[in-house]
Amino acid sequence: AKIIFLQNNAIGLSSSLAANNNTNNSNINPNLNALAQSLITNCCLIGINISQNNLGFSGAKLLCEVITHNDRIKWLNISSNQLCDEGACYIAIALEKNKSLKWLELNDNKICYLGIEKISEALIINRCLKKLEIGNNNFGDTGIVKISTMIKINNTLDWLDLSSNKISITGIKILFQALSENKVLKYVNLWDNNAT
Repeated sequence: AKIIFLQNNAIGLSSSLAANNNTNNSNINPNLNALAQSLITNCCLIGINISQNNLGFSGAKLLCEVITHNDRIKWLNISSNQLCDEGACYIAIALEKNKSLKWLELNDNKICYLGIEKISEALIINRCLKKLEIGNNNFGDTGIVKISTMIKINNTLDWLDLSSNKISITGIKILFQALSENKVLKYVNLWDNNAT
């Protein structure tokens, strides 16, 4: 079993677009497509860190194929890739089908309400994921309502990072109510929210 670290390699958008901070996802780097195809068939990898690569939603779509078809991957870090809501929706589709992923890192991806809604809905179906990191996405109280609904139903997730998401005291109260109905979740990180 092996883990591959590919973070901060500009393999998302083509090099010239990444240098200009252009997030037009239609110009995905062809190397990412080749990488995704090789990851689908790789039977040795159990973990992938592809954070900080400017993947955007097109890259998320390719990774959706990877985690849908490769049932050996247990850990995936796709933090800091500008996935936004559309990319999160692709990840949610994969989570509904995936039967092996245990730890998913989605920190710092500009995921807002729609993306969190879809991920929460997927985690009602998914019975494998144990650790989810979705810090620094700024989905606020509207997103925490969806997460709270999922927490009441999901009996697999035991570690959840919600740090830096602009959750107010009202949102935290909603979350605490959901936590009272969940017997599995052991760790929730609420650091750096607006709970004043």
